[in-house]
Amino acid sequence: MKRVRLEELEKTLDRRKAELGFSGDQYVLPNSGANRTAEKRELLEAIRDTASRAGKTPAFMPETPAKGTPGR
Repeated sequence: MKRVRLEELEKTLDRRKAELGFSGDQYVLPNSGANRTAEKRELLEAIRDTASRAGKTPAFMPETPAKGTPGR
């Protein structure tokens, strides 16, 4: 078994994220939502509407789309 120090792993992960064009905490690609139930779609729409009325962006919607993903 190969042992890796956490500091080395962190550097490797940061380097790989940079190679893929991700930065900060925006490195997880959003779920496409293709398999969402109607209830989940309604819930997400309600959250979007409530946040919009409050002048905010829901946590599940990045203010700018992640690289390689379509905007909404």
